[in-house]
Amino acid sequence: MTEPRRGVLFTVIPGPGRAGRSWEVPRWALISGVLAIGQIGVFAGLLGYYLQTQVDIQGHSAQFVEISDSVHEHWGNFQSTLSTRKLKTMNEMRRRASLSRALRLGLGSRRTATTLLGGHVEDQWEREVDKRGKSSGTLLWPVRDGWFVRGYGSGEGGYHLAVDIMGERGTDVMAAADGIVGYAGDKVRGYGNLLMIIHPGGFITAYAHNQKFYVVPGQTVKAGQTVAALGNTGISRGPHVHFEFMHGGKNCDPLALFRPGVRHRAGHLGEILQTVWMPTDKAPVQVACAHRRRHPHSRW
Repeated sequence: MTEPRRGVLFTVIPGPGRAGRSWEVPRWALISGVLAIGQIGVFAGLLGYYLQTQVDIQGHSAQFVEISDSVHEHWGNFQSTLSTRKLKTMNEMRRRASLSRALRLGLGSRRTATTLLGGHVEDQWEREVDKRGKSSGTLLWPVRDGWFVRGYGSGEGGYHLAVDIMGERGTDVMAAADGIVGYAGDKVRGYGNLLMIIHPGGFITAYAHNQKFYVVPGQTVKAGQTVAALGNTGISRGPHVHFEFMHGGKNCDPLALFRPGVRHRAGHLGEILQTVWMPTDKAPVQVACAHRRRHPHSRW
């Protein structure tokens, strides 16, 4: 009686005038070969990912592979199969994804800062932010427990087209609305550590004199998310946030848009007629807008 085969029979079909050949590969050898090839593929993939993530974004020496924002959905699977020592933390992965997005969109540079301070948003930036956030038509009071000290249009000749909010050093500075971080750096004279966020509809908010940042260019943020620590960097006479609100090439007065309202040092909210400004609407009558003005005694 013929013993049943325990392997896989391979046959080479002969060509014209040639003899065919057949050989049997044991099942254990076939399975071992498949597993070995699979392990090599996994190793090569991990090695490629590791080398890719070692490139420093500031060097601009390579094109980053953008990591999907939904990668956290698969994070549990990664943790169950690979050593956590070999993987970046979730925050680090998101940070690298954000920097990759910034590199792709041209965010984070001094040129970007100049463009945004002029109240202008490039088309590709607006398209990106419109996909990742929505507008409520209002702004969140951006400094936790901070109080109003100076308003829009104050100063000699009304040059100060911003709102100054004072607070304790290190206090949380929060995103006033959903958006994408367009700039986080100290390359703009006088502003110290300056953070700027692009919002749906082409709106821009700026937060100057920060102690440090908690976000990076390209990062998606939500209204109320802590983005920086209040500080006293740049030209500043005490710990505060110099807050600017811009749209259509102009600086606008944000007071009527703040929710829950404008806070004063005693903790009460100022009595200001509130309004809403949706991206598709014109500026409400309560929101004055004007082109940026130079400080009358500026050295620059």
